[in-house]
Amino acid sequence: MYFVGIDIARGHHEACINDSTGQSQGKTLRFPNTQAGGQILDSWSLYSIDQ
Repeated sequence: MYFVGIDIARGHHEACINDSTGQSQGKTLRFPNTQAGGQILDSWSLYSIDQ
């Protein structure tokens, strides 16, 4: 099981993925608060979990 944490802000958000033991899965992601940013988050999360 994986957990995604997202820090919400006005202009940019930051996300990280942790596994069930609390270990970070890759680097955090900073992405814009836009529709394109949401698509970046989606692609990044799938890529990060596959690694």
